[in-house]
Amino acid sequence: MELLFYSLDKDSNKVFFRANYEKKDNLIIFQDKSMENTMIYLTINRDSLIFERKGNTSMTMILKENINTPFHYESSTGLFFDFEVKTKVLSIKDNKLELEYSLLDLGDEIQNVKLWITLDKENRFSNI
Repeated sequence: MELLFYSLDKDSNKVFFRANYEKKDNLIIFQDKSMENTMIYLTINRDSLIFERKGNTSMTMILKENINTPFHYESSTGLFFDFEVKTKVLSIKDNKLELEYSLLDLGDEIQNVKLWITLDKENRFSNI
């Protein structure tokens, strides 16, 4: 089973890759090909999404539309920070997940990201 991962930030930096994924109940796990030795874990809930990276890069975001939530990031090189994340769009339909979120530092937007994940045609997010 394969998915497509595509993200675009406000500076027009793009990340695009294909990856095999594993599905367990409401969890999708796949290799983050944009970061060495890192896996992505997506926990899909009825009205929210938990987006985690584990490995050389560790990150946890709880995404719920129009809600500010904590964001924590750590790298194996010792870089770490805590911000807030504001989810502008959280759309989970059929085999496509669409997100738009902003990272906030003391209420100021420091980054805006749009992200799309598409599953192969045989699988649906709605079946999770």
